Amino acid sequence: PYLLAASMRLSGIMAIFVGGVMMSHYTQWNLSDEARIVTASMFKTLAFAAETFLFAYIGLSAVTFGYDNAVPLAMGAMLLCLIGRALNIFPLSLIVNQFRSKKISFKVQFVLWFSGLRGIISFALALNVPGADHDVIAAATLIIVMLTIIFFGGGTVPVLRGLNMIKETKAEKEARLKLEHDSEGGQVQSKLLDPERSEQHRDYLAANSAGKKPGQSQNWFERLDEKIFLPIFRHPDATHIASVEEDSDDD
Repeated sequence: PYLLAASMRLSGIMAIFVGGVMMSHYTQWNLSDEARIVTASMFKTLAFAAETFLFAYIGLSAVTFGYDNAVPLAMGAMLLCLIGRALNIFPLSLIVNQFRSKKISFKVQFVLWFSGLRGIISFALALNVPGADHDVIAAATLIIVMLTIIFFGGGTVPVLRGLNMIKETKAEKEARLKLEHDSEGGQVQSKLLDPERSEQHRDYLAANSAGKKPGQSQNWFERLDEKIFLPIFRHPDATHIASVEEDSDDD
């Protein structure tokens, strides 16, 4: 996909992204259970190795630039990035909510705005900028990348917890129950997140109270996908059998 898009002067990165989405939705279900597990483990390993290399590359690059003129540019660009992202997310969400039965809440909009990271892609593009100001632009981009990764990336989970939008893990639940059990009269509240207060839990209860399973109602694309795309790209029994190999053996 990357080479095909690059030969057409299109974004190779977006081509890989779309290809990955398509493979996740269609291709993996044509594999056996064993092949899916092995494939998923392999890609997780490759992703971890690539992520390690990229962060190491960013760290090594941090000491190779001069930041004399880059700091003011980085601060101004950072402010413009935050303003630009806000001008995209909040107005577009307002428009989209006019046509959605399930509205995009302000909490979700805020997280979409807050979690906007500027990663290795922007730094790689900055390295390819020609001209006399190449080093200044690359250094300013590196500053933005590090600030967003450290502050916004590191603050995403606390923000999600503060907005009550994620569930606690099994270990956190056990720790919370133990803390509540050990507290006097059970009056001391755990600081860990209660899943029953999360929006996901409320959405699940709302769906069940209406007599429907979560995700049962389909939009136009889901109906189109089920009638046209799934029969073409998936094995006909992919959603009903444990593995494609078992189905082949039965034949």
